[in-house]
Amino acid sequence: MKAKQEGQIQGLLLNRHSPIITNAVFADDTLLFGRASRHEASKLKEIISSYTEATGQRVNFLKSSIYFSKKTPVVLRQLNSLVFNFWWGRKDKEKKLQLISWKDATNRKDKGGMGFKDFKLFNLASSPFLQKAKLLGLEKPSERKKYVEGRHQHNVGDGRDTLIWYDPWVPHVQDFKVQRPSHCPLDINHGFDLIDHDNLQWKNELVVHYLKKRFGAYSVRSGYRFLLDKANQSIIHSPSNSLSIPQHIWKKLWNLPLQPKIKVFVWKALLNALPVKGNLAHRGIPINSTCPICNEETKSIEHIMFWCSHARATWFSSCCNYKPDAIGFNSFTQWWIAITQAFSIDDDSLCLIAIVCWIIRKQRNMAVF
Repeated sequence: MKAKQEGQIQGLLLNRHSPIITNAVFADDTLLFGRASRHEASKLKEIISSYTEATGQRVNFLKSSIYFSKKTPVVLRQLNSLVFNFWWGRKDKEKKLQLISWKDATNRKDKGGMGFKDFKLFNLASSPFLQKAKLLGLEKPSERKKYVEGRHQHNVGDGRDTLIWYDPWVPHVQDFKVQRPSHCPLDINHGFDLIDHDNLQWKNELVVHYLKKRFGAYSVRSGYRFLLDKANQSIIHSPSNSLSIPQHIWKKLWNLPLQPKIKVFVWKALLNALPVKGNLAHRGIPINSTCPICNEETKSIEHIMFWCSHARATWFSSCCNYKPDAIGFNSFTQWWIAITQAFSIDDDSLCLIAIVCWIIRKQRNMAVF
């Protein structure tokens, strides 16, 4: 109350005639409202600290969450930018080469990403009802499609002619049909009953309540994963050869008992995201394409890792005693997939191979730079 009176917290104004709300208390939950600014966030944190000292009660931040309204996209973009800039080592307005998109970096690790949190999607997943009907794949009633994957599907329209327990109208469900739950009132039978006709939107709480048995219990984590998978429906490909990388290959890589820096290096190599001369030239950077070590033309990760005289000598002198052969060789990605499948139950060998790759790259950088 004091922070509100002093103007340090603006609170929430539901409409022009309502009082300003700074907090709401329920049985086991407390909601705090403020503007999306660093000043008010710091003040709220200060208030929580004062409360903890005065009462001896601690706030479990692991069970707490923050939610931004839809009108604060700038804040969410700034949070995303802070994470991505830190990852690429950018400071202030410094510009550095970005070889992996934010979308790919936020994808799940087992699908080729780095697993960075997309705050925009997380904010949506954390909202009270989170537009959960939209999460279930239900667009606005007027936008329901008649055909999905070549199969006939009922057009909902205003819902008057849609029997929700008999007509095919729900996506991502076998035959597009759902069964009536035992706890559903008998007077809810038509799509019309699930639509807010004033705003032309679904009644989210009703849709989730009566369809949750089919989709399971909702959590912020499950909602975020759903939104993320929907935003990254296409499988990440290696830009050099468009070779899709199976999910088990990614899982194997991240589960190897290796230093994180080595696994991240292999991850970048699999996505052709290393700053080799070929990638730099592809992005319009004028650069001499000659290898500074063997004086041969080089444009790829493959040359650095296998065909350069330095790479060949390193492989042959290592415990692997490996002699790279260009016959049947396509790309680093294809090679790594084959190696992973060949040593699927031999983590030690895979770790050794990954370490040799990392050493080749590190020694090359030391020699060149």
